[in-house]
Formats: sequence, structure tokens, C-alpha cells
Amino acid sequence: MQTSPKSAATEGSMPSTSNSMLTPFGSPTASVGMGMEALEEVNFEDTSREVQEWKPQDFEFQRTLERAGRNQGTVDLMKRINDGSFVAVKVMPISWTCTGHQQHLRDHPEDPENPWVDLGIVRYLSKKGATFLCHSHGIFRDSAWLYCVSEFATEGDFFSFVSRGPEPGPRREDALRPFMVQLFSAMRYLHDHYIAHCDVSMENFLVTKNSTDGRLEIKVIDFSMAVVGEKLICGYRGKPSYRAPEMAVAPLYDPFLADCFGMGVILFSAAARTYPWMSTIKGRCKCFDYVLDHGHRKFWKTRKIKKTQPTQNVHQCFSEELKVLAEGLLALEPSARLCMEEAVCHSWLHVDETVTHTPFGGKAQGHKDG
Repeated sequence: MQTSPKSAATEGSMPSTSNSMLTPFGSPTASVGMGMEALEEVNFEDTSREVQEWKPQDFEFQRTLERAGRNQGTVDLMKRINDGSFVAVKVMPISWTCTGHQQHLRDHPEDPENPWVDLGIVRYLSKKGATFLCHSHGIFRDSAWLYCVSEFATEGDFFSFVSRGPEPGPRREDALRPFMVQLFSAMRYLHDHYIAHCDVSMENFLVTKNSTDGRLEIKVIDFSMAVVGEKLICGYRGKPSYRAPEMAVAPLYDPFLADCFGMGVILFSAAARTYPWMSTIKGRCKCFDYVLDHGHRKFWKTRKIKKTQPTQNVHQCFSEELKVLAEGLLALEPSARLCMEEAVCHSWLHVDETVTHTPFGGKAQGHKDG
């Protein structure tokens, strides 16, 4: 495993500012440069100018898919009256969203979550032709609420989707690989376009069935904590289990390498059918403290996986290829961690990403908003 410093970011990036026009930087992994035309597309303030009047007669409420405790919003399944199609509608109070990016920054300066960043990034990536999104069908508002209408993911979130299926071992790994190829491919695309997601989790990846050919496809959602063109950031972002450990100890950290750590947690959790730990802050979780003291390999030999017959530990259930990839992504030191470009080239991910049949899934859980 290589141990040199790696990141989608290199010298030349600008520090974080409240300006809605973002500044590009050089990237050793970037396949597409970001010129002035592209920068204009990522102007978050432009997104707020596209908001239309909400007409409730155009939609028929079906059910609530998810409640967002952080902003008192919901994600609802609705049917469009004009064509009968089902859509996911994220409903958020304007008291939190405000009327645009700059107003949200002024009114909520300490909040790492910004809905206009989410909407602006989806708008930009859609124009670039990205296929791993739940594409927007419009942004609307009334006097109290903002309504963000997007494609509905038929099979629910990735966490619920892979909670079923084979028990940890070779069959589960084989079934997971095509989905993980899609996940890592999407994340590499983001990093190649200078976007760090900053809230990587299994709940923020959805699974949907392509209506044309029946393929199962991964979709990435919730860019509200994302950063664009920033090499170093500060503060906690994401869910405790997925946070890179440097968030708790470093004044500044690389958001791209933090994404890679989160992807390592997803890889481990999907394969083991359990989280490796509940927190990456020293003293908060005995499992993570054990890793700090003894390393991943020793931890895997002691970590039992329940619901396996007979009971086995992680070391027994994971293939050596999977262990190497997980260990590289979960490296405690950012300088030793695999970047996304290296991860997607790993041999464990060298399979066809096409999936039409899978032992995972079941009844759709609906569109989740992490």
C-alpha cells in the first residue's frame, strides 16, 4: 500500500470564503479542468433565481419518506398530476433555507449545512452530464416552505438495501462489488471536478431501478455540506461513524481525504453488515480506541460479526483484497490514506458495474435524506 500524501487537492486552492463564486485549483487527478464558464455554473446564488411558485394542485401527496430533524423538513413521495410519475419532494422551512445562498450564510453563519450548496452542485453536475444524481425537476416555494422536486429512487437508501442479502463472506463481497464500483466511480467524478461531498454515508447513496433496462443504479444525494475548490477546511461535517479522525484533532484538514475515510467506513459496513465503530473521537468508542492502540488488523481479529453461522470475526469474513482496500481507506493518518484515484484502481473493484439481479434489497424503503 502506498503511503505518500495524496488528495484531489494540491497547492493553489483558495481558502474558504462566503463568496458564491468558487475558485479552482490544480489537481493531479482531475480529468476535466474548471474554467471560468464552469465557475459561473457553480454560482449558488443563480440557483435561487430559478425558484418558481409552488402549485399544490400539480402534485398529489403519497407518503412521507423521511423526516429531517436538523431543519424540521421532510422528504415526501408525490405524484405529478400532469404525467402520473412519482417524484421525491424535499420540503424545507424558508426560516431555515432563507431565500438564497448569501442570505443563508448571513443568517446561519455557523451551520455547515447549506441547502443552496446542495441545489447548486446538482444543477452544475446535471449540466455536466453526470448520471449518478437524482436529477432536479424544479425548485418551488410558497410563503413558508421551499420544495425541491427530484427523481424518486425506487429501491431506497444503500443502508437499507444491503441490510439484507448474504451473510458476510465471499458471496456477500461478490454481490457488493458492482455497487461499490458505482459508488467509487461517482466519488472519483466528484473529486475530479473539485467537489468534496463531506457527508459520505450509506444513507446518502440511493439505489434505483432503471425503467428502461432494469439495471440497478447508485445515486448520490445531499451535497448540503459539500465544498468546491477548497483544499483545507475546518470543523465537523458528516455523521460521527463516518468522520475522519483528523476532524477532531487538526485545525484544518483535507476534505477529499476525509471523503475517502468515509468511503472506507461504507465499504467495511456494507461487507460486515455492521459499523466498525460509532465515533472516531478518542475516548468516545472502545472499538475505535482499540484501533488507535493496536491497528485495524488486530481489531478485525477481535471484532465478532453477529448473525454469522458459526460466529466469525471480520478477519475471517473479509478477503485479503478487501482488507487491503479497507485498510488503505481507513488509514488513521491522512498522508497514508488512499485517495479516490488510487481506490478506484484497486483490484477488488475490477468488476463490471452492471447489475440487474441481486440478493440485496426487497421492499423499497424510499428516498432517504441523510
